Amino acid sequence: MYAKLTPIDDREPNPDTKTSRLQTKDTAKKLYLLRGLPGIGPERAKQLLEQFGSVKNIFIASEEELAKRHQIGKITAQKIINIIQREF
Repeated sequence: MYAKLTPIDDREPNPDTKTSRLQTKDTAKKLYLLRGLPGIGPERAKQLLEQFGSVKNIFIASEEELAKRHQIGKITAQKIINIIQREF
């Protein structure tokens, strides 16, 4: 037996907003992931994502590229690179 999903409000779902909601959920997940990096809070995560365009681009960025963005600085950039490259 399956549970019936009910909308958050009484309006019928608009099929045109489905893509928008999916993009919003994806963005929220990306921001959450970035906030797990050292020295990255919600606003800085958003700024990095806007500047680099994707989480992948942030993860493959050099220390110098990261340090140039929104006052991250060299020390925080080093910490980010260390976390990304550190073996399990």
